Amino acid sequence: QQARAGIGVVIRNEDGAVMASMAQQLPLLTTVAQVEALAARRAMEFALDLGITRVIMERDSEVICKELKDPNPSLALHGHILQDIKFLSSTFQFIGSSHARCQGNNVAHAFARRAVREANLTVWMEDVPPDIHHCVLADLANFD
Repeated sequence: QQARAGIGVVIRNEDGAVMASMAQQLPLLTTVAQVEALAARRAMEFALDLGITRVIMERDSEVICKELKDPNPSLALHGHILQDIKFLSSTFQFIGSSHARCQGNNVAHAFARRAVREANLTVWMEDVPPDIHHCVLADLANFD
């Protein structure tokens, strides 16, 4: 059986309320940076699919944050994914970026763990599954 990775995406409004969320399983890639880059690209695609054009992307990968700020093409294994992200960025009215420490991204990590167990792409609108609800409440308590 092939090893799997999972990505989780949570879209919140300015008050921190969940607008949409998703979990998606991926084949396990060569590097963590590849998975992080795919998650970032998928989050942008998801936002655009929902018609959201003003976003602040919160990532826990400092490597991906730095690489996306570099105007030069990346020679990394995930360089083509970074180029996709840079292209998608141009379609947003506003896009900000912030780095969140791993523990600050518990909801997305809970979705990623869930995605490893489920083969299908799963989307929730204005909701999260019951097993992740406690993570959302904990995050809201710390929401700026």
